[in-house]
Amino acid sequence: MPIGVESSSIPVLNATNRPAAEAKRSGPREVTVGDVLRDRYVIKNVLGLGGAGTVFEAIDRYRLDLPDSGQRVAVKILHADTAGQSAVMADLRREFQLLQSLSHPNIVRAHEYDRDGDTAFFTMEYLSGLSLEGVLAAHREVVLERSHALMIVRDVAAALEHAHARGVVHGDLNPGNIFITSDGGIRVLDFGAAHTPGESPSLTQSEWDATAYATLRFASCQLLDGERADARDDIYSLACVLYVLLAGKHPFGELNAAQARAQRLKPSRPRGLTGKQWQALRAGLSFDRQHRPADDIAGWLEPFDLPKPEARLPVLLALLKASPRRPQRGDRAMWIVPVLVLGAAGWWASSHMDVVSQTARDAGGDLKDALAGADAAMTRLWQQARSPVSSSPTAQPPAAPQAAPVEKEAPAAAKSPEPSPTIPRAARPRAAGTNSVSASAPASRPSRPRTAVPAMAASTADALPSHARIELSADNVEVPLTDPAAHVLVKRTGNLHADVGFTWWTESGTAKSGQDFMNVKPHEEHFEQGKSVINLFVPVVSDPTRKQPKSFYIVINDPSDGASLGKRTLTMVTIPPSE
Repeated sequence: MPIGVESSSIPVLNATNRPAAEAKRSGPREVTVGDVLRDRYVIKNVLGLGGAGTVFEAIDRYRLDLPDSGQRVAVKILHADTAGQSAVMADLRREFQLLQSLSHPNIVRAHEYDRDGDTAFFTMEYLSGLSLEGVLAAHREVVLERSHALMIVRDVAAALEHAHARGVVHGDLNPGNIFITSDGGIRVLDFGAAHTPGESPSLTQSEWDATAYATLRFASCQLLDGERADARDDIYSLACVLYVLLAGKHPFGELNAAQARAQRLKPSRPRGLTGKQWQALRAGLSFDRQHRPADDIAGWLEPFDLPKPEARLPVLLALLKASPRRPQRGDRAMWIVPVLVLGAAGWWASSHMDVVSQTARDAGGDLKDALAGADAAMTRLWQQARSPVSSSPTAQPPAAPQAAPVEKEAPAAAKSPEPSPTIPRAARPRAAGTNSVSASAPASRPSRPRTAVPAMAASTADALPSHARIELSADNVEVPLTDPAAHVLVKRTGNLHADVGFTWWTESGTAKSGQDFMNVKPHEEHFEQGKSVINLFVPVVSDPTRKQPKSFYIVINDPSDGASLGKRTLTMVTIPPSE
């Protein structure tokens, strides 16, 4: 039984009770923000824009008795210039019907198909989060943790298995159609290219053109050659997604499958794969459809030992925390040789200073100055090289460096409480062209355990700052137009040899949470020992109709024991207009 069908409990208007002005409308209209469809769906925001239609966020007036999140739906509407084409209209209805036939937790749910005059549309569940494409862009070529990558593949594979078992082929699987919700759920979206293998092209009254539907770099050779997709073509797309998650790049770079086949390219083996895993992945990436698995996706992925169903992705904010890629073995070897050579030279110079000094005096002191400079350079190189090498589980922790003198501070217990970072409305920074911003802070913040500074040897403690200072790195940050998230740095100075924490959250300004950016409630963050910078991520909503810059705020507060806040506790984030 299809899920999300509300027509049994909600009355549907028909032609006899529409307003007269609506009934007289001669052609489809271009729907914009603020319009109301069927006197029911209030269009609030643009969620996505495609070649044939637009997906909007809307408020369902029949759900006003539900919490705010329960009132929202996604509405897919054809563009006015395509809405009159019977083939495109049939494709929209077919997409809705296929979605309704699929009831699975990893597939977006369809609700209703309806018309407002000549404007056809259907409604789906509203999702808050970010596409996998957006998550990968936020990570900026730093691969996800292997366990997280395999959880994503596990859930997408389950969605495809469910669809294939019911005779539905997706036909356009790619990172842009895989959605990660705010709470870490996975949904497969956009079944606009979907069909059943036995479906006749005459059902859409148009000739099948894969290049009009499929994302070319994730489409198989057969789709690019103009053939109808079958389950094995979904496997090729999933294999490409798996490769991107494991290697951080597409198996054929900027080329699509047809171009790679013409050049007889072979994908390189991602690091960390066993022989069986690589054999399975290569089978999925095969240019020849006959060599790809068809009916047993679970069996194909068995060598990867996918996480159990109860293992879930972390919330989106945690997933967006990109850790630097571990250094390649070649990179370490490149550092080790010069470090050992310089280290040996420094050791010999320090143990034969009488010879060095005498030689330096004979040479007018030039040699002594040169060796002193080389020794300083060696020290800097040694400190830089030890950082990546020490990431190995067997490496010893570095010795505590002598810190430069810092201004002494009173112990945390003796200091007066830090003032709230929520500042008066008049004192808030404002974006150009804005008149007011919201100055409301959350009514309450969750308490969290304090983290004490670990005990140190007396000699080390005397040489190190006893306190850490935490603050935001900038007063203003602008989100690049192509970025799916705002990146805001929090820095720590003073004592780096402790695990300290703080709380952060977002506040609305001219930008509204849920409409322009993803709201972050008070959220705990930690600086691990030795770490001086943390990157905070806040996903922003892509809106092609945004004509003015919008701004919101990131606030930090509540430092743990052993830390205090600096002067900068609030950053204004500006989302630029889309045009």
